[in-house]
Amino acid sequence: MRIRVQGHGDPNRRGFSLIEMMVVFSIIGILASIGTMSYTSFINRAKLGSATDITASNLRQARQLAIATRVSHRVVFNVPSQDSTESSPLPQEVWVEKWEDGKWIPVSDPKRLPSGAAITSFNGREPGNGTNLTVYYAEFNYRGQMTKCYFSSDATEGSMSLYIHLARIGDEVDPGNEEERVLANSIEVLRLTGRVRVYDYGYGVPFPTTEYRG
Repeated sequence: MRIRVQGHGDPNRRGFSLIEMMVVFSIIGILASIGTMSYTSFINRAKLGSATDITASNLRQARQLAIATRVSHRVVFNVPSQDSTESSPLPQEVWVEKWEDGKWIPVSDPKRLPSGAAITSFNGREPGNGTNLTVYYAEFNYRGQMTKCYFSSDATEGSMSLYIHLARIGDEVDPGNEEERVLANSIEVLRLTGRVRVYDYGYGVPFPTTEYRG
């Protein structure tokens, strides 16, 4: 017994031409590239947000411990300069110390900032640039006030609030360009109260100290 399979398509129908197939594959490639770039941008932004959260949480922890124990605490920022051309730049770390028996004692383990994001400046001063060291401190007293912020124990800066800026490694942010401010995150530590504020854009020295409305 033979079974004949009869097609129901148009016998005159032709297949796709090479040009048509190339156009389709080109469109698919473009869409895939856009999706990859969007995903990469999302991951990099997430790393920047994580680095900002780690930095801000250590500042808040130091202030709260200083108030609770009535002992001065400080945040240590180990922030070696980042070079986007290096295959494995040195990690940036943050931790809390307390003043006890005439010396500073760590009270928390160093927390590494995610690779791809970095602290770029303290009050407009870039760590590791010129005379600026790569270790920075922010100190709180028993009232929760930020009494000192400095690059070394010999040079204090206690007369102004602290502005910490973070950005993705490789991003050059121009403080004078309002559109580029969204590339940076900022942390403000008020000198008199020690309160910590986080901004998801460039704020404070060297950025304008006015609210950014986009």
